[in-house]
Amino acid sequence: MAPVSSKWMTKTNAGRRSHEDRRPTFSTLSSNRAGEIHRQAVPSYKKTWYTPLTDDAQVVKGSAMIKRVGTNEVRELAGLAIQLWPDHDPEDLAEEFRRLVMNNDAVCFIKYAGNRPIAFAQCQLRHDYVEGTESSPVGYLEGIYVSEGYRKKGYAAELLSECEKWAKDKGCAEFASDCELGNTDSFRFHMSMGFEEVNRIICFRKDLRARQ
Repeated sequence: MAPVSSKWMTKTNAGRRSHEDRRPTFSTLSSNRAGEIHRQAVPSYKKTWYTPLTDDAQVVKGSAMIKRVGTNEVRELAGLAIQLWPDHDPEDLAEEFRRLVMNNDAVCFIKYAGNRPIAFAQCQLRHDYVEGTESSPVGYLEGIYVSEGYRKKGYAAELLSECEKWAKDKGCAEFASDCELGNTDSFRFHMSMGFEEVNRIICFRKDLRARQ
């Protein structure tokens, strides 16, 4: 397992690139890759109550805190995200997240232990069709990651809860996600969080550049 990551496991959405190939840019933002979370052992989760966060707001519980990411936190966010997407450049990720957090249709949250960022979640509104849904827009979990050593403490559930509250405040009636077919850890995580499986697909591609 990579770091406990997003989608707690890697995900692939119909018609979208696999997590390994995705970056958190707003236009392609579908990166539920559990940096280990996605792909590794998923901690046990239980939902916890939190007040919805506004810009620069934060929720504190004991020594732990969840904060909505603003432009001042994008480097911390990139430092966590690079563990999920190690093939990308940290500076590029930071710049993409900077643009992302300024978009009203997307949001990121960071979980802190003291002053140390230890986990994050990224979600957005999807206005195009999302498998199994009947409304639009739909809140979509793009990525969620918990650093090793902090897993199995319910932190992913807390982050997911904030994402769901944000989506509901945006008028969403449904919230969705995805994971790759072989990612059993991610699958178990989603099921334990109240998601239901709606479809299984295989994606195909063909390179036309080499064809005459």
